[in-house]
Amino acid sequence: SFYNEIVHDLTERKEVADLINFGNDNEAQQWANQTRTLLPKSIGLALITANGKVMGEPLQMRLGEQCVSDMQLTLRGRKISQTPVHQQQESLAHFDIYHTVAEGDNIIGMVLASFSLDILKEQLNKLITPGQIAVIRNKSGEVIIERENGIGQLHNGNGHHYIAIPG
Repeated sequence: SFYNEIVHDLTERKEVADLINFGNDNEAQQWANQTRTLLPKSIGLALITANGKVMGEPLQMRLGEQCVSDMQLTLRGRKISQTPVHQQQESLAHFDIYHTVAEGDNIIGMVLASFSLDILKEQLNKLITPGQIAVIRNKSGEVIIERENGIGQLHNGNGHHYIAIPG
């Protein structure tokens, strides 16, 4: 996807590897905050060391505890089957994308980016036609977005039949 490619492209920039290897927390946080403003609908962005340390102050880079926890589990080798979605604060509801930063075969860190769920709402509005319903659920099966006839809101999704779409 577009957002996946953006985050992957960041991991291949020499300045990112240099910041992880040689930069301090202030430099990494400044880079993250400046770069985040260039990413469409981005909520948070951070550089992470190979041992799972966020380079900078997580809350100032708009990373919640769940974002950091999921990323650290991934660095420890846990495979994720679905993109992490965090909705603890409705105004900051988002999904996370992270990619490792490598030098050769050596993983030196990770880039973590959070993007607003509004991206998904907008795409659903473009895709569905009158009479259709589209639903996106999180890994727990809870409805995070539902659209009917291109208009809808976040809710718990009671009373509808759903077809799971893999991937």
